Amino acid sequence: MIYGTQWCGDCSRSKVFLNSIQVEYQWIDVDDEPDGREFVLRVNNGKLIVPTIVFGDSSILVEPTNDELELKLQEQAWKFSYGALNTAPIVLFSMLGRDANILE
Repeated sequence: MIYGTQWCGDCSRSKVFLNSIQVEYQWIDVDDEPDGREFVLRVNNGKLIVPTIVFGDSSILVEPTNDELELKLQEQAWKFSYGALNTAPIVLFSMLGRDANILE
C-alpha cells in the first residue's frame, strides 16, 4: 500500500518502479483520504512524509530509493518462500532482471 500525493516526485518514482516490475499495490492519496493522511502523520511522528509504503508484513518504508524498495521486495519474497509460495523469490528476481540461478 502506498500512501502519497499526486504532486510528490518520490511517490511518482515509486509507482513507476513498482509498475515496471509488475508489483500490484493499493494507492492512497493522502490529499483526498483523511484516514490515510492521519495514518501517515501517526507513523511519521506528526510529519506528512510521502511516500509511506506499507508491506504485507506491516513493515513500512518512508521515502525509499528504488534500490531500497527493490531490497525490501526481495526480503518479502524470501519470507513468503518459506510458506506456501516456494517460487516467489525466483519470480521476483526474474521480474527484477536477476538471474534465477542466483537462488539455487
